[in-house]
Amino acid sequence: MINEQYQYSELTGKIIGCAMEVHRILGNGFQEVIYQRAMAIEMTKQGLSFSREHEINPEIGEPYLKKIEVVLMGKNNEEALLLPPYLEQAYEQAEKFCNLLSKRVRSGGFIKTASI
Repeated sequence: MINEQYQYSELTGKIIGCAMEVHRILGNGFQEVIYQRAMAIEMTKQGLSFSREHEINPEIGEPYLKKIEVVLMGKNNEEALLLPPYLEQAYEQAEKFCNLLSKRVRSGGFIKTASI
């Protein structure tokens, strides 16, 4: 239903329609990423442009740094991965955050890897 009183009523209706179609086809019980992918397909079918998971810092209106997933595996220093300075800073901030979190919840904490 389009209500001309609201600026984005038509767009909102299309997005809700896409979500309902995805739910009709998939139902319940899948992981979030499955619904995200299905929603992307349905929105593309409907001619809606979009981008996925862009986090915006509300204080400055700019995107946060991209999410980085790093898996470090090595049994000794020769196998270690050297982090560039900007990742070292992110690592330090993550450590501070996890230490604060561990004071509030039992399972919080930070496993520090050895530095070279």
